[in-house]
Amino acid sequence: LGRLSSAMERFLGHLKGSLLLSSFYTLRLGVRLDNYVEGLRAGELSAAELENLMTVIANPRQFKIPDWFLNRKKDYKDGRYSQVVSNALDMKLRDDLERLKKIRNHRGLRHYWGLRVRGQHTKTTGRRGKTVGVSKKR
Repeated sequence: LGRLSSAMERFLGHLKGSLLLSSFYTLRLGVRLDNYVEGLRAGELSAAELENLMTVIANPRQFKIPDWFLNRKKDYKDGRYSQVVSNALDMKLRDDLERLKKIRNHRGLRHYWGLRVRGQHTKTTGRRGKTVGVSKKR
């Protein structure tokens, strides 16, 4: 199967997603390695190639990328699946956590208290940054 050079995949992996997602994008674009020089960097893409890449990232469902691959599953407000990019992803995550805290959800409270959220044990691990140091008697 065709893949981009490792430098390009690393560049795409820095987008909010993963290296697997970047490989998937390149496959959906129909990009083959033999079309590119090995070691091609992101700044060396033509304007048309960059436009195609941005189209796939902005509208992944039109390119038959499955719902389970997207980073915004069943949005709370409209129930749709979507791929959120850039600062919008951070804002959505912050809004979700604020909503959970506001409704006093268990997960929201654990976030608020700074504890582990996903059911991990907390008796022995995760103590770093929580303790107050003992002051020495003068």
